[in-house]
Amino acid sequence: MKNILNPFRASVPGRGLMNTSGHEQRMKFLGTFPVNLQPVLLGSLKLEQVKNNIESFIGSVEVPVGLVGPLLKKGQEHTEEIFGVVGTTEGALVASMNRGAKAISESGGFSAKVLYQKMLRTPMFIFENMMQAAEFSEWAINNFQKIKKVTEAYSNHAELLEINPLLIGKAAHLKFIYSTGDASGQNMTTTCTWHACLWMEEQFNAAHDYPVIHFVIDGNGSSDKKVSSYAMQSGRGTHVISECFLSNEAIVKTLRTTADDMFSSYIHSMAVSRMDGMTGYNINVANAVAGFFVSTAQDLASIHESSTGILQLDKTAEGLYVSLSLPNLVIGTVGGGTRLPAQNAILKFMQCEGKGGSKKLAAIIAGFALSLEVSTLAAIVSGQFARAHQKLGRNKPVNWLLRSEVDEAFILAHFPEIAKQELQKIIFDPAFMIDNGLLTQLTSRISKKLIGFIPFRMEMKDGSTVQAIIKSKPTGEEVLKGLHYMASALSTELSDKLLEYKSALEYTDCDHKETEAVEMLWKDGFRNIPRSFGTYTDPTREISMLVMEYLDPASYKIMNSESRPELWTKEIIRDTIKSINDVHAFYSVAGNRPAAMHISVFTPGALMPFYMVMNGVNEKEYADWNTAELFKELHQEMVQYMLEAPEKRSPLTIVHNDFNPRNIAIKNDDGPVIYDWELAVLNIPQRDSIELLSFVLPEDFSSTQLSEYLEYHHRIFVEKTGSAISLSDWLCDCRIIVLEYLCSRISFYLAGGALLDYSFSRRIFMNAFRMKRFLDEGR
Repeated sequence: MKNILNPFRASVPGRGLMNTSGHEQRMKFLGTFPVNLQPVLLGSLKLEQVKNNIESFIGSVEVPVGLVGPLLKKGQEHTEEIFGVVGTTEGALVASMNRGAKAISESGGFSAKVLYQKMLRTPMFIFENMMQAAEFSEWAINNFQKIKKVTEAYSNHAELLEINPLLIGKAAHLKFIYSTGDASGQNMTTTCTWHACLWMEEQFNAAHDYPVIHFVIDGNGSSDKKVSSYAMQSGRGTHVISECFLSNEAIVKTLRTTADDMFSSYIHSMAVSRMDGMTGYNINVANAVAGFFVSTAQDLASIHESSTGILQLDKTAEGLYVSLSLPNLVIGTVGGGTRLPAQNAILKFMQCEGKGGSKKLAAIIAGFALSLEVSTLAAIVSGQFARAHQKLGRNKPVNWLLRSEVDEAFILAHFPEIAKQELQKIIFDPAFMIDNGLLTQLTSRISKKLIGFIPFRMEMKDGSTVQAIIKSKPTGEEVLKGLHYMASALSTELSDKLLEYKSALEYTDCDHKETEAVEMLWKDGFRNIPRSFGTYTDPTREISMLVMEYLDPASYKIMNSESRPELWTKEIIRDTIKSINDVHAFYSVAGNRPAAMHISVFTPGALMPFYMVMNGVNEKEYADWNTAELFKELHQEMVQYMLEAPEKRSPLTIVHNDFNPRNIAIKNDDGPVIYDWELAVLNIPQRDSIELLSFVLPEDFSSTQLSEYLEYHHRIFVEKTGSAISLSDWLCDCRIIVLEYLCSRISFYLAGGALLDYSFSRRIFMNAFRMKRFLDEGR
């Protein structure tokens, strides 16, 4: 079944290296509707500002914000007036909050105390029986310090405090309880716990004669974005308590009621709340929490759990003692959307921005929530409630590179080619956005390091300007973890197989491959790649970067055309094959290849057991395609391949191995430009032309059309190299490559497409089978 607990499904239109085509396509699409969305499209937020906060960005909606305060806050050392900013469209809310703040301030102010901050993840481990689950739980407790060390290697903020096991049948639920500092911690604890689970599974299985059958990152035992008695009593988020004393004078003068009436209403309403099974007791804490969550970029999905509140009143001769406990306030002042311009400005205004701000934010929310509680209760008691409404009406295990470090000095220090330019200055240019590819998207799920593209422009002394981009790459291990995370969303068996065979996958060392390929190609005089300004690596900080020219869409007639085969004319296809053939021909001479490099021979035969599992998963995922016979045919081909791997006769060379219109741009007045070499391997030349043709040929292409391109590639390769490979052997190898392409890359496209809506997946799958049919007929 698709999309169940799937963290990766998203709409990803027009992924591309060097342009904003996805955003532009969405704008054009919205223009086809008869509804005016200009108020949304013309919002103040820009695409580059929200790239890590939202997908398929089209604009922003404005929420009115109101000023609340002053509210007198009593501290141990001094008393201060505090203010807040809340976002709401509910008339009377801000007025009511301010009235309560006035009454509290007139009575001497409020106090607040943060008891603790916690965040939970509760992975679930499944075993054959209860005894195994119980032994595992005990093992986890005994290995707490080791598990703690693993978790804290993946964040500078998350501290694992304890692990509390809960045994239910043959399932062991382990409550990982963290403190996450000034971050709400939901994402970082997921990352830390995920790595801990992988370590625990590996270590436990190695030391015991029975394995962990299965685990999930959270078995719904952490009360994530849900109200629960456990969270309220044991803690999730920040537990903060505010209290005040309301004088009889302030109650009568400002709240327009009496202490007796407020206390009587409170006592009698408690009975019905208990009868109804209400969690906690409060009047309308959610309004205050929601208002601050909107204005300060908190996780809106956590409003309801954060609004669990316990209001307590006690009558005295002088007035009312009032306290409000918020045991589950899920907030942060770092990470998520707290860096968005408006929200960050509000946090700064309230003196809560960044490190050290979360406790003060908790106190502010608790104080103004208390203000709203007393005001609303008074309004209900006195009959003012209805009249008032009528009147007013989202971790660093090593010293990762920070975005703040990447400035002009950084570029000049690490990219000598740029330093040699007649440079006036470097300006970082957020005016254009570059969509990340599948691997970067997946890796971003398991790593918070600086990954992706950083655009900038170089202004030269002669007045000219050169636009360029930095590409900061994830490590190969991070990419594999991202793929494992993706596989886990589809099938446990698939994720297990991926771990088993990961070292043989073409994604291994992909960070090294691209930097090596770009350096090698540029040094050897190839100019069918973006202009390179050099590469920079620092293994100690896991930095792998390259700088290249920015490809301006205005200068290219074809770019990111994976779903536009009609753009690819016969002439363009031939020019593209010729361009990559120059690379094939040169590196088919072993002496032209660097002696030591990570670009190595790809052996899909060793991966067939993994591909067979992935093929089975894809068959189920795409049952609505009515292509079950094709998946079964592919399975049989994989079995035969394992029994007797076919022998290729064509010369070995360096191939791009991701050679399709997602990574090829066609200039307006020149030939192709080929980029994204991170999956380069040693294979036979046909690997690139077969993938290209699966994308650019129409779905009804003929055998003659296919043969024409394959024979053309053979002819120019032989002419360029003097190879003795015959056409018949070349075509036999094409058939092998089509099969390997179906087993490997297309299977990954299909798996990724199940999560990321790749519109081209079915077309290239069918085209590859059509090629296979024609090549089978020619044998």
